Amino acid sequence: MAESPPGDARLWLERWRARLAEGDLIPEDEARLVVTSVLDDLGGEPGHLDGAGRAWGRAHRSVSEMVGRLSSFREALVANGVDDPLRMHRALDQVTASATEEVLHRLERASRTDALTGVGNRRALDETLSAALSAAARQGHEVTVVAVDLDGLKRINDTEGHAAGDAALLSLVRALYSTLRDEDTVFRLGGDEFVILLPFTSVGTADLLMERIRAGGAPAFTWGAAGYPTDGPDARAVVEAADRELYRRRHDRAPAMALSARPAPAPAPRAQRGVLGWIWIPAAGVLVASLVATLISAAAGSGPVIARRFEPPPATRAGYGGGSTPSTAAPGGVAPNSPASSAGPPGGASAAMPAAAATVGAPPGASPVSVGSPGGGSGRSGGGTAPTGPPGGAPPPSGGGGGSPPGQGGVLAILENTLSPVPVVGGSNGLVAVIGQVVAG
Repeated sequence: MAESPPGDARLWLERWRARLAEGDLIPEDEARLVVTSVLDDLGGEPGHLDGAGRAWGRAHRSVSEMVGRLSSFREALVANGVDDPLRMHRALDQVTASATEEVLHRLERASRTDALTGVGNRRALDETLSAALSAAARQGHEVTVVAVDLDGLKRINDTEGHAAGDAALLSLVRALYSTLRDEDTVFRLGGDEFVILLPFTSVGTADLLMERIRAGGAPAFTWGAAGYPTDGPDARAVVEAADRELYRRRHDRAPAMALSARPAPAPAPRAQRGVLGWIWIPAAGVLVASLVATLISAAAGSGPVIARRFEPPPATRAGYGGGSTPSTAAPGGVAPNSPASSAGPPGGASAAMPAAAATVGAPPGASPVSVGSPGGGSGRSGGGTAPTGPPGGAPPPSGGGGGSPPGQGGVLAILENTLSPVPVVGGSNGLVAVIGQVVAG
């Protein structure tokens, strides 16, 4: 090398930076290691180029970026002249090859590794399980696959956040590896699903191992184990058998998990209990109002029937108005206008109207009602004849009989007196009394 002794690394670092694009910052420690190794090789001390290249590769995530920065160092060396350009290019080529291999190896490892937990992913499971089953088929030993699901990961993510869910996944992986052997491998298929590969292990031993892991303080999980070649002839069949066993265990545990997860009913607040304690009062009022309305409706349908003046058929109507003898006789054989019909016994009772005539004019099925004056006395005074009513057969005024108006007696009065202890409903100012006053008019 023309003007570059092996110890002058700081000067070559400055020349290297001058060749980089504006704003491009190289990793200082790794760049200094590369410069020192190349200068040592040019000075006749080879042996450090591979280590320097791997360190340079670990400092980069991209092969193109790593190679491009090494090319800038090569340009700096060429521009400042060296005694042996061929040796210089070979040294930089070896550094570039080692760095490229390291980057590709890391990328390959990342493509087979779960980014969160660091265990193998689905691709790694496919490759590793196929190789393990092939070895088991040649050597005749057992291989067990265990499917594992972390319980309640969605609930943890929803209630405590995804950071808590990630912590639960990492805790489960640590618990698994704290008990597993060196030859056992854990894979994460995604979400809360894991698969454990246990070579030289039976299904019964795998169950005991999982029970030990769960008893050791691991987060709650469910598992199912299946063995090769008993439960399946290939990798896919064995994994599916382990999944079925996991779902069977989960189904068997579902009733107990549901009972333990069911929250206890919270007691009602004190204010709410006070409101509920008095809610029966309006309910009782509605019930009583419905009962009263039903009774009033029934009373209106079957109440007292007002007697109307008997209107004879058209053939006999002339006998009443013109004094002529009707063609048919009244009950008892006495003509309506005969002297016997106008004569009454002492005491004011009308003898001319028999008991059967009291129901004349009432509709069929109605209760018999006596025909009399509004005061309830005799149909005539001093032996006179009973009034025949207005001409033309108009009914007499209703409301006869001298009874009490509605609301002052009868059903409403009984209800009013019975429900008097109940607030709002009974008593002289309660709901029943108001209904009675409305009905009474």
